[in-house]
Amino acid sequence: VARFPAHGHGAAAQDAGRFCDTICDQITSRIQERSLCPTVVSLPWAATVANICSMEHPLLARQDWLLLEEEAETVRSLLDKNHSKQVETNHVFVEIEATTSPLPILPCWPGLMEAGFYTGVPWLEAMLSPFALWQLHQEVAGPVLPRGKPPVTPLQVESQQLQGPITSGVLSFCFEGAHWQFFSPVDLAFRVALGSLSAVALTGSRMPAFAGSTVLCGCFFATTLFHAPYVYFSENVVLLLLQLGLAICALAHLGLSAGTFDPKVCNALFLFSIACGMLPGCFFVALRTLVLLHAACCRNRCHCRGLQGVSVAFEERAKHTCNVDLSLRGPRDAWLLKVPAACYMSVTENFIHVNERRHGRPDVYVEESLVANARPRLEFPVLDYLASVDVLEPPRVVLFGPSQTEAGFSLLGYRAEVIYADEDCRNITYTFVERSIGTDLAQMVTQKAMHLIERHSDPQKIVVIELVAPLHSEDSGSSSDGETDGLLAASSVLSV
Repeated sequence: VARFPAHGHGAAAQDAGRFCDTICDQITSRIQERSLCPTVVSLPWAATVANICSMEHPLLARQDWLLLEEEAETVRSLLDKNHSKQVETNHVFVEIEATTSPLPILPCWPGLMEAGFYTGVPWLEAMLSPFALWQLHQEVAGPVLPRGKPPVTPLQVESQQLQGPITSGVLSFCFEGAHWQFFSPVDLAFRVALGSLSAVALTGSRMPAFAGSTVLCGCFFATTLFHAPYVYFSENVVLLLLQLGLAICALAHLGLSAGTFDPKVCNALFLFSIACGMLPGCFFVALRTLVLLHAACCRNRCHCRGLQGVSVAFEERAKHTCNVDLSLRGPRDAWLLKVPAACYMSVTENFIHVNERRHGRPDVYVEESLVANARPRLEFPVLDYLASVDVLEPPRVVLFGPSQTEAGFSLLGYRAEVIYADEDCRNITYTFVERSIGTDLAQMVTQKAMHLIERHSDPQKIVVIELVAPLHSEDSGSSSDGETDGLLAASSVLSV
């Protein structure tokens, strides 16, 4: 077990003063602050997500803090491993061996909504929730790997998420929220000794019992003042006030038994100890209970989407770290998993609208974006995304369209096609358009699509084209309503 310095540098400041195993075998969800008033009562929120291959903590080396030169070497190795991506020093790479099922856990707990980034595809890292990690690892990773080889899912997490069998096992009460690992055993021994002295006082030996209690409380108060055992200042202050109140009460009883203090003086000391210790302690306990109940029960900061609960904090972090929405199709289109992702390729999204007119030529036009600041979407079969041998390559074009024809029917309610650089782009595009909206407009729409593809012909760029067409019905109605219906039919499955 090692402890981070009280004053870390850079990203290590988030771990300042925390204890952690030098050999870690588990990860938690990303720690989030769930308190209503974190400046007074802090409540970091996290839960165990998965078991990982045992590894040495990259920021701890044999109970010694890494030197600056070693820190720089660690950062350089992380950059090389992640293909020149900028990685902070508190980011580490782990390999998932087993995951905990999120089904028995309340899915809308915001603190459980981020596990880490999948790093199996260097140019496209998916931001996974515990449910997504469980589904990818348990249902998919095993069948992808060769028989007899245990499934391992590569993940990038923060150093705060690492935990080991000592600091998070049976001895966790010694390390959780503490700067001094021996405080909990000392506190337990103090309570046992104080209770024993109280029993001695009841038997009639009041003077020795009160003298021992006074000395014991005074020494424990001085120890707490010197070590400041808790991480948060408010907890240390409340603890010191309570111990000071106990010391004053023991001193008052000792003075009264010895005849040194008048009963009025003794009563005044009792009232002072209650005012300076008991009242702040009761207020802190009540506030801590209220914060805990709010964090566990209140759902106003969480928007549940089936089993894939998405918290406000998760969405806010996705806005800053992710630039695309990634959809992963299960085997035989049995399910669809949508997660935010960080794509290190340039992605452009365009919409091709097809409006049917009762008289004249159909109107086909291109629009770059329908929703301001919306992330473009990519979609791949989940088996291709998780393949460890033939790693998924960046595509040239990704096509989306409605499944309105019998030949292009899809259980998902829309169709998707991925075109790579070594494939015949024109023929694949024409076949996709024909199966999506029919033969009549296939040639015209294909020309628009090829014009977009040629305009963005860059090896470092991915072109996303979405076909928006009115739904076929006896009464087509207005063209604008048809466009909206067609668009919703093509994208409603993704938001489930």
